Amino acid sequence: MIVRSSFLEAPFNLGDRDIDELLVTSFLDALPGPTRAGHGLANELLERLHTRFNLVRPCG
Repeated sequence: MIVRSSFLEAPFNLGDRDIDELLVTSFLDALPGPTRAGHGLANELLERLHTRFNLVRPCG
């Protein structure tokens, strides 16, 4: 199953700091780590969210 994150990328692209913080703390931080099932979801993130994910979780 392929998950697309465009529904998250659109609000993230608004540049609203509160929305950015919410997406990072409530979604990106909650994604499974490298040793957990479902970690591959991180690879399905669109460009800006994937870049932010790599910044906030450099070890996955």
